Amino acid sequence: MMGSMDRTPTLMSERPIMTKVVKSLRRNFGVRRSKGQLRKLWSDLKLREKDQYRRIKKVLLKSDVQVVVPKSSDFTSDSAQRMIQEIMFSSRDLDIIKEKTKEIEQRLKNMIDVLGGI
Repeated sequence: MMGSMDRTPTLMSERPIMTKVVKSLRRNFGVRRSKGQLRKLWSDLKLREKDQYRRIKKVLLKSDVQVVVPKSSDFTSDSAQRMIQEIMFSSRDLDIIKEKTKEIEQRLKNMIDVLGGI
């Protein structure tokens, strides 16, 4: 039986994987993301979308052993590319919304502080 250490990638094995992911995203999809940005997206996914994270991780673990074949004949490489691009765009949009929300919260806090001084 394998211990939990066997399932957790080490930093040494993560580096070449992340390098391949970054190169693949650039080459195949024209998406430019740094390793740090990808780590943050993955971390955010783990925190906010636990069910989806579990499904993705399960597929990734299975793909280490076998090739994952889509069940739907309509699922193509092109549709996968579009889905990945949509995920990246949505993630970027969420980051913009978060930043704007922080700015609005700060303005509201400043207004409340001014009103509190009256």
